[in-house]
Amino acid sequence: MVPYSIREVPEVAKDLKKIRVNGFEKDYERFKQALPHMVEETDFYRHHGFYEIAGLGKVAGRVFKAKKIHCKSLAANDKFRVIFQLCDTTITLLEAYFKGQKENEDRARILQHCRVD
Repeated sequence: MVPYSIREVPEVAKDLKKIRVNGFEKDYERFKQALPHMVEETDFYRHHGFYEIAGLGKVAGRVFKAKKIHCKSLAANDKFRVIFQLCDTTITLLEAYFKGQKENEDRARILQHCRVD
């Protein structure tokens, strides 16, 4: 297994405070621990509810939206989204949000952190 490092942009901490669902913090931590193992699989994005975000222009690596994050407290798999960048052996968590509070990812934030000039 390739040793992936995981980092979060500072805005993610603010995103997590906006999600007021009991137990989500634990679910998010489990997701972070499992993410390096999931991206190791061939075509991982086809099997785990990850979708590559298209139309971003020139960005470093690839940017994905994780749509099926299990939340025990809601007993649901499709209410939360996590946006992350996969570049070489680094996974950068860019955004986390509750689908009911926000419809789509913040493309300006993605480009701020991932754009290649």
